[in-house]
Amino acid sequence: MAREVDPAARLIAGLGLVPHPEGGHYRETWRAKAPEGSRAAGTAIYYLLRAGEVSAWHRIDADEIWHFYAGAPLRLRLKD
Repeated sequence: MAREVDPAARLIAGLGLVPHPEGGHYRETWRAKAPEGSRAAGTAIYYLLRAGEVSAWHRIDADEIWHFYAGAPLRLRLKD
């Protein structure tokens, strides 16, 4: 009997995602050019949280755009 591959594992491998320092898996796909030592004006990443994983609390100091491609709903918690 063939063993079914975990869909998240297939996406992680297929997209070349690596563990993210704050939890989950990611791969950067674009970064704006910036002067040496300066922060880029923008980046784009693929980001995946497997069932049961969480992203650690962290401060967002730039605009973010989120696209949903598949999976279960995500609960986003904000703190003022």
